[in-house]
Amino acid sequence: MPKVPWSALKSQIKLLDKNSLLGLVKDLYELSPQSERFLSTRFALQPKGEPRTAAYRERIQEHFYPRHGDGSIKTGPVRAMIREYRKATGDLQGTLDLMLFAVETGTDFTNDFGDIDEPFYDGLCSILGDFARLLSSPDCRGFYPTFASRLAKLRDEGSDIGWGYSDFLDEYIGTIEHRFGAAK
Repeated sequence: MPKVPWSALKSQIKLLDKNSLLGLVKDLYELSPQSERFLSTRFALQPKGEPRTAAYRERIQEHFYPRHGDGSIKTGPVRAMIREYRKATGDLQGTLDLMLFAVETGTDFTNDFGDIDEPFYDGLCSILGDFARLLSSPDCRGFYPTFASRLAKLRDEGSDIGWGYSDFLDEYIGTIEHRFGAAK
């Protein structure tokens, strides 16, 4: 089926009454787990006391450390989870948290199972690079103190990993610390 442009869909959606629109959203909610997650996250519908990022942290953890079978070393699906969260919420601090959590979890995975391969580390480095760029944006500069101790711990936990990963962590985290006036 050919892709229908958003403008055509928008004009049809505008014709719906309130009950029809609610029915459409309900159908989308029931369509897939991804749609359910997106809508639940958008409207901050998680169990009381859980952070908004909890379901996404769980999914990232499950990606590397599944309950059954072997973990995946592909970082693309993790990046997609982070994009989905950001699109659903617009929550920049939560997005930063998920980016850093993904790199921390990937680093833990390596420390648990040994060196992986260059594409795996390239993926983690790319996520950390995205983290640094977002953290440096005007809307996120005030969030550095929230992540400072986690960044220092990440550098320490990645210090013995090969493929240039430990060097990248040291350089990138050092640059972040320097940018925000923290000492190494």
